[in-house]
Amino acid sequence: MPYLSLQQFHSPYTLTKALMMCLVIFTQPAYAQWQSFTLNNGHIVIDVEIAGHPAKAVLDSGSTGNMIRSDFVEKFGQDFTKSRKITVSGVYGKQKLQVYNDIPLKLFGSDITLNDAASLPNFGVELLIGGGFFRNAVVQIDYPNSRLRLIGKDNVDMKKQANVPMKRVRGSRFPAIQVEYNGHEVWLIFDTGNTGGIFVKRSFATKIGWLNEQTKTSESIGSGIFESNTVLNFHIDALKIGPYVLDNVSVNVPSQDNANDFGKYLGVLTGTRIKKGAKAKGLIGYDIFKHFVVTIDYMDYKVNLYAP
Repeated sequence: MPYLSLQQFHSPYTLTKALMMCLVIFTQPAYAQWQSFTLNNGHIVIDVEIAGHPAKAVLDSGSTGNMIRSDFVEKFGQDFTKSRKITVSGVYGKQKLQVYNDIPLKLFGSDITLNDAASLPNFGVELLIGGGFFRNAVVQIDYPNSRLRLIGKDNVDMKKQANVPMKRVRGSRFPAIQVEYNGHEVWLIFDTGNTGGIFVKRSFATKIGWLNEQTKTSESIGSGIFESNTVLNFHIDALKIGPYVLDNVSVNVPSQDNANDFGKYLGVLTGTRIKKGAKAKGLIGYDIFKHFVVTIDYMDYKVNLYAP
């Protein structure tokens, strides 16, 4: 069924403003089959087969590449082709990893060959599928109902449907979403691999007035792909995203700014010289997206958020 009306927004946030006609409406022929997923600590996890063996994969728009668990390669990867080594950067550190090609993968019922998968030890699932998954079609993620589907780009006009500003992140190919706080425009990397809400640099949180001596904070451990670090959590009163205003939004900041690199978050260090685009201040992830149907054209930098 098409989404035809904006109903009450049930969430820990309060929806204080909405553009009632901002809908995601597709004609019936545009509908691909919904595929269910599970949420593991905010990560989108799907069932796949790798080299004929059942496995789990995480869909992570915040990664420019793919990753495969090293013990799976050792056990079942005799026919994988060993390629180059690359340096991969996460929020808390970086490592040099071996890359594999010619990996047989069954994804959503289709048999494909996966290339450029870096071998990573101590990874929670067998496979991480990066931003490339999002590039060839419009991807619709229905977080409330734990399902997603791919829609041909010719079947939907995302230029008309987009209701949240999105741009390429300066110096990378990541998409960033614009949010607003007290009239300030803030660009945040669209990251389905970020299990929190907003994650920004400590210096930026202080500069914009989110973090000061009066801010009530709690401390926890934030885990990156390679290392962990202490983070502070606090809440801001309101944040505007597209036609929505969310109240009491959770924000995390690292204990030290030099412990993170948002511009290449979980991505391959390619030495890109791209200078144009949005200057991202951090990440936006699951704790914001979980109440929405998110429809994104990753390559054309168009996104629609819909509250069912």
